[in-house]
Parts: sequence; structure tokens; C-alpha cells
Amino acid sequence: MSYVIVPTTAENIVTAAEAVNLFKNGCTNQELADFLDIPLASISNSLEMSVQLGLLKMNSGDNKYYCDSMLTKHLATNDEKLKSSVIRILLEEFEPFKFFTMRLEVTGFVHIAAEQVKAFYSLATHRDEVRDTLTSLGTYARILVSEGAGLYKVNSSNEQHIPLLVVGESVLSRTEAEVEIRNRLGDRVCNSVSNTDVIEPLITSYLKIVTISNDPRGAILHAGNAFESFLNKFGDDNSVNMSGANGINAKIDRLSSSNKILHKHKFMSKYLGHIRNACNHGPDSDIGQAWSITSDTSVEYFFVVLSCIRDILNASWNIYTI
Repeated sequence: MSYVIVPTTAENIVTAAEAVNLFKNGCTNQELADFLDIPLASISNSLEMSVQLGLLKMNSGDNKYYCDSMLTKHLATNDEKLKSSVIRILLEEFEPFKFFTMRLEVTGFVHIAAEQVKAFYSLATHRDEVRDTLTSLGTYARILVSEGAGLYKVNSSNEQHIPLLVVGESVLSRTEAEVEIRNRLGDRVCNSVSNTDVIEPLITSYLKIVTISNDPRGAILHAGNAFESFLNKFGDDNSVNMSGANGINAKIDRLSSSNKILHKHKFMSKYLGHIRNACNHGPDSDIGQAWSITSDTSVEYFFVVLSCIRDILNASWNIYTI
């Protein structure tokens, strides 16, 4: 995929994307500029970055912009923490920003990281504009912290909120949850798994994470069940006898010994097996009691399940992701 980064700010991106949500039949950049009383060039850049991040889509047939994510509606609030969480979720999937933070941690300087992003992704935008846009997005999402004198670092503070838990306070619909899951997995993956045995328990898991009365243990058990069902079907589809392989770890071992999954995907999946066992098997012999399951772990577990399903299927199609 080719990427574009243009000069704008996180605040302008949020303003533009939220306003597009008001136009049920879409709007042109000129219509939005008139509505917000913002110069056309500025609004055009904000819309372009909204498209890049996945908040909006642009229809070349009518030159109009439309919402492209259920997250966009969560920008219609005066809750800055909620809006920053939406941007954070999107940035965690935006490859140039992920590369930017990785290089910032290595080099220590945003201008060097931006220069490397520009080169790595063959961007036409000037290095300083890449730096300013990504830095604005990162600080807005509380991923980056200013240290003064133009220096920034990646935020590792425990005070960082969990985006899903914040955004999820208003995500109550199974339909909305399904849209988010299908967007993350992609059409090809979703068409290759069982809706009843995989998608539906993933939806239940998601809702147990993101509702106010979140249930970390239940979220992990439902996501784990979805993953085990996926492994069963994947084994059947690849002529691997899964009978007698009880649990995620046993099924992963069976698939691995049949050379149907890659070594790294095996050990990614083993994490899922061991965490689910900690949730499901009562007192652990190592500690003499049951494990306490944190909300952090349930969020991480859910996303690793999505990654493992996607990555294992991708590898079967000779697309190597991790």
C-alpha cells in the first residue's frame, strides 16, 4: 500500500472527520470548507489524512467524502480523552506512524525519524511536514510526550489509558462490534472463518472488554473459544486430523507437527493457549491459587487472537505477516 502524509494537525483531522459524519450523503471538500469556515487547502489536507488513517473514504465517482469507520462517530464529543483514544487506535494500525515511533526510540530525534519515514515510504512531503503531522498526531493520542526544546519520547507511563476501554463505553451494539472486528480482520479472512464459531464469540469478547462493566476473564474465554474453533476448521481444511487434540496448545502442536503453521505463529499462538488456561483452570500449581486477570491482559489477548487468525491464514496464502 502507498501512503501519503500531508501537513495538518490532529485537531484539524478530528474536526474534519467529525463534520463529515453530519453529511449522510457525503460531502465535497468545498462543502466542508464552507461549513466549517476553514480554507479549502487546509480542509483538503485534513480530509486526506482522515482517509489515510481510515476515518473517511473518498468516492472518486462523486468526489465526496464519507465515513469509513464506526469510530468516526465517537469524535462527536467534547470528551478530549475519548477523541484522543480514537486517534490512538487508528495510529496503532497506521504503518508510517508505527515506523516513526520505532525510529524515534532508536534515534532519539523526531526530525531524524521523520526523514527516515519519508525515505522508507517514498513520501513526496517535506521531512519537516512529515515530522510536524506525525508529532501532532502522536501527542494528541498521548503516544508521544514532549520533553521540551523540540524533543519527544514514546510514552511508556502507566497512566496511558487503554483506548478500547475508553472508546468502548459507548460501543454497545453487536452490529458496531462486528463492523470493527471485520474491518480489522479483512474480508478475505472473514469469508474463510465460521461466523457462528469465530466471529460471534469474538463479538461477545469485544463487548465484554469495552462495556463499562467489563469482564476480562469472560472476554478471554470467548476469544479463546473463537481461536480454538478457528484452529479446528483450519486443521480440517488442511487435512490434519484434530481428534484428541484438546485445547489451543494441543491443536497448535498438531498443526505445527504437520507443517501447517510457521514456527513464529506457533509461539504467538502458545501465548493464547497459556493465558486461556490461566483463566479457565482454577488454582495454578505454580502459585497455589487462581490467577487474577487484568483488563490490560484481556485487551491484549483479544488483539493477539485477531492477529493470529489473520497471520496464520495469510501464511497459508503465501502472505507473511506478523
